[in-house]
Amino acid sequence: MIGPNADAPIDMLGDWTAGCRWTPGNATFDRSTIKTVYDALKEYTTDKPITLDYTPGCDILDTQLKKENLEIVLQIVKQSDVAILVLGDPMVWNGEKRDRANLDLPEAQQSLLRAVYETGTPVILVLICGKPNCIPWAAEHIPAILLAFNPGMLGGSAIVSALFGAHNPSGRLCISWPRHVGQLPVFYNQIPGWHTNQYIDMTADPQWAFGYGLSYAHFSMELLEMDKNELRKGEEITLSVGVVNTSGRDGKETIQVYLRQACATVTLPLKRLIAFQKIEVLAGEKKKLSFKIPYNALSIINSNLQEVVETGVYTLMIGPNSQDLRALSFTVL
Repeated sequence: MIGPNADAPIDMLGDWTAGCRWTPGNATFDRSTIKTVYDALKEYTTDKPITLDYTPGCDILDTQLKKENLEIVLQIVKQSDVAILVLGDPMVWNGEKRDRANLDLPEAQQSLLRAVYETGTPVILVLICGKPNCIPWAAEHIPAILLAFNPGMLGGSAIVSALFGAHNPSGRLCISWPRHVGQLPVFYNQIPGWHTNQYIDMTADPQWAFGYGLSYAHFSMELLEMDKNELRKGEEITLSVGVVNTSGRDGKETIQVYLRQACATVTLPLKRLIAFQKIEVLAGEKKKLSFKIPYNALSIINSNLQEVVETGVYTLMIGPNSQDLRALSFTVL
């Protein structure tokens, strides 16, 4: 285990931690109540044939990776079967009046990650952070990434449970995760014309879309259908989809439904989330999900500040996140 956030109790908690207000130079908390990732992994390996080596590798705010620290890291990693890197940002970078102009990991952490990767030892990256870290290189090269945010007092146990497969993760992003600070603001429900789908030097798509998340199970969708193509006041439309667990592991999938109105009297987002269901699907199992979308779910606030449902063509989009979607259209009369 490598990384400055592997054994950083304060950074586990987050800026708005009740009963543990933290300011630089003044930390009052009961260390015994907090389980870091290193604490949890040390506890997990106690009665197992696993040898755990740990070094932070660098201080969390280091701008350069010290040669002597790198030598220790490489010595450990080269004789290991797997390297778990716990990186991210510290408490001093989170909270009010602590905005950042650069969302990249500090230089020393980036150098540490690349050096460990280049050894050829399999790498798992865990990010403990209070705001998104832009990690396009890691997203391309590191095969396993766990976004833990500020996971709390027992976050270390939850992380280790997920890494060793005792718990099958099923979380979904409640934000669009940027790949570069220059993309901000980036969010799934932008209005038409906000900007195109590409900058001149990179894509405008986020690193991971709103609603995105992986687990140890794999799912596919089929049998997408609606019970009607026209909708009138007081009615509802039913959208049905089949969800198949194509893996050998039980898991939970979150199916999300987004709405787009083709033409409206006011400017509307390209899509908006109107329904979702999180379901458990056993290995090899197929389940049918139905979403009942009532007429009033299509309402908007018009230029006269009235809540109305306008006639015209609407599109329902369904999928596991806000980007990977299949669509069906219908008409409101």
